[in-house]
Amino acid sequence: MPETPLPYLQIFEDRHGRTRVYYRRHGMRKALPSDLASAAFFTAYAAAHEAAEARQAEVARKRGAEHGPAPSAQRILPFSFAALIRAYKASPEYKRLAATTRAEYDRGLARIEDEDGHRLPRDMRRKDVRERRDARAETPGAANTYVGVLSLLISWGIDADFDERLTVNVCARIGRFKGGSYRAWDAEEKAAFEARWPLGTKQRTAYALARYTGQRRADLVGMTRAHLADGMIQVTQAKTGAPLWIPMHRELRRAIEAMASRDMLLLVNESGAGFDKVYFGAWFAEAIDDAGLPEDCVLHGLRHAAGSDLAEAGCSETEIMSILGHKTARMVTRYTRGARQKQLAKAAIVKLERAGRKRK
Repeated sequence: MPETPLPYLQIFEDRHGRTRVYYRRHGMRKALPSDLASAAFFTAYAAAHEAAEARQAEVARKRGAEHGPAPSAQRILPFSFAALIRAYKASPEYKRLAATTRAEYDRGLARIEDEDGHRLPRDMRRKDVRERRDARAETPGAANTYVGVLSLLISWGIDADFDERLTVNVCARIGRFKGGSYRAWDAEEKAAFEARWPLGTKQRTAYALARYTGQRRADLVGMTRAHLADGMIQVTQAKTGAPLWIPMHRELRRAIEAMASRDMLLLVNESGAGFDKVYFGAWFAEAIDDAGLPEDCVLHGLRHAAGSDLAEAGCSETEIMSILGHKTARMVTRYTRGARQKQLAKAAIVKLERAGRKRK
């Protein structure tokens, strides 16, 4: 008998060893077929759930409630994407995710449920995935994230034996759009931001922290003066839990020393309180706009810029990982691909010129 995350479902063996399945909710008890993989069970559960929702709506109406629950909106069908999402969110794998990662996944999972919550994952086809990806083509990052979260969800369902007929991840080898990742700021963009926001402004301090520590916004908003010691800044990354000690670049020291505020938090909003990470992202986006920078110049691009600058300075992958907090060289490559290409190209031309001189 497969396990199911469906709500209000009771499964047990009676004294004769027979499996009994009931829908139980607020005094309602409805017997269901014992084969959870059968169409009969699927139909009976849906009918019981809808009847219970209607009953709750009627109770709410009689009590004078303004809005009762919508029966169809809250129906959760067996082995559907809605049921799979609830099963995944109850899993140890989901619960072990960092809070920031969970929040990112939750946004993707909510979109999947909005569009396909009623649908059976085993019925989804590759053309369906491509259609949903292509519908987001104007925002490549969102399109790629959608495919990634959907792929993760289906893979988890297969590994967890959520539905014995779900055996293929239709997202496998679905192409991703180019341009869906963040890019590093170039030298002109950095100069333009610094010209608009001089030392002493909160925007410049935020920029310096992002550029010279290479940390994510969730880590930037939590940095305090207590984290500064011996010319270094201590960070425990919210996403990975990795503890880091990052030497302070001289330009970062200048930015902190120029701050008029002596608050414990290095970054505070206009009321003097700490930033919420979401509001901080919106606030810094306004600073970017005021500097006249293009739309694809975003806060996370400074993390990429930090990796790129370190690579161009000749740092090894291990050295870059020690600053950015990455655990694999593959992630470092993603952040420093452009800088590495530039270095390798320069080295190639130097070798070519040397070879030409020898031939003469």
